[in-house]
Parts: sequence; structure tokens; C-alpha cells
Amino acid sequence: RPLDRIGDEVARATTFVRYAPESKFSAHTHVGGEEFIVLEGVFPDEHGDFPAGCSGRNPPTSRHTPGSKPGCVIFV
Repeated sequence: RPLDRIGDEVARATTFVRYAPESKFSAHTHVGGEEFIVLEGVFPDEHGDFPAGCSGRNPPTSRHTPGSKPGCVIFV
């Protein structure tokens, strides 16, 4: 459940996301951008591997395909 959400499937949202081990998310575009902090595990995409404690930013209109072999929890 999001902490803050404006919109439906494509929305501005603030939430915790848990990736199960070996999970993948389909390629998608962040029209308004995205910022995240990795709380547990490793959050990789084609731009790099982000271990716990790292933060990242995907600028507006950026596209990526995230997933996680070991699983992870992010605050996004």
C-alpha cells in the first residue's frame, strides 16, 4: 500500500517495494522520474547494481528494466 499516491497505474507514488528473489519487472518509462533508496539486498537494472544503502535517480522520461536475483526492498 503506497504512503502517497496520485493517479492510477501510472501515478506519482511514494512506497516500499519488495522484490522476491529472481523477480523481474517489465521495461517501463518514468514520465515524471523516479528516486529510490535500497534498504535491503541488491536492486539492479541495465544502468548498474545498487546494493543496500545506495540511492538512485531515474530522470523524467527515463526507461529501465529492474529486477533482483537475491531480492531486495526499496523505498521509491
